[in-house]
Amino acid sequence: MLNIDYYFTPTSPWTYLAHERCTQIAKRHGVADAPAAIVQGKAIFERNTQDAVARPVFGAPAYVLRDELFWGQDRLDFLERALAK
Repeated sequence: MLNIDYYFTPTSPWTYLAHERCTQIAKRHGVADAPAAIVQGKAIFERNTQDAVARPVFGAPAYVLRDELFWGQDRLDFLERALAK
């Protein structure tokens, strides 16, 4: 299973938009029920938050795929291209 770690600040105005975009991307890559998968990922979210503190994550939202950092809402296209590889 492909794992995408992503980090948000809870009060960020981008949080909802990034969540929706991640849902769209996940569906295109075979995750049948992306909203349910995201809800079930609360424990993963908590772990990812702790990992973000330990990594050089310097802003939110940030996404890590295969140890590559994608920072910012405007980098989701780069993340999507990396997913296609």
